[in-house]
Order: sequence, then C-alpha cells, then structure tokens
Amino acid sequence: MSTNGSITPSTLSPKDLPWQIFWQRDKCSLCGNCTAVCPVNAIEPAVHRQRLVQTTMGLETEPSNVYQVYYGVRQKTDPAYGCIGCG
Repeated sequence: MSTNGSITPSTLSPKDLPWQIFWQRDKCSLCGNCTAVCPVNAIEPAVHRQRLVQTTMGLETEPSNVYQVYYGVRQKTDPAYGCIGCG
C-alpha cells in the first residue's frame, strides 16, 4: 500500500474485501448466470492460466513448466464493485 494511505484498485486483492467469492471449478457449469444476476457486478467471466510443473523420478532432467488454460469466474477488486454478500 502507498505511504499516504490511499487505496487504489491495484493495491487491493480479493482477500482484502469483506466478502470473498468461493468458486468451485468442478461444480461450475460456466453458464454465466451468476455474473448476469450479480447486482453490483462484483464477478466476471475470466480465463485463468495454471502452471503445472512436470518432474521425472530422480530429477535426471530439469523440471519443465506446462501451462493449462481454463475458464472460470473472477472477483473484481475495484471497491466500486465490491461484493455485498447477497448470494
């Protein structure tokens, strides 16, 4: 955070918000209904990238990075779109 005490959207994370959205990847059908009915537009559809580290037994070769892309829901960190906990 900056020294003058001002808060900007870039200084916040979802953990700083009073309500955090618990999105479960295996239970979501990606229909978009939750993002459509959110009264404050606190959530939005998003594309996520997850890093998978592949290693071999005994570390004979250097581990390699593989990235997996998946669709999901992201919580906005802008205070103007803060979740009010209705759902």
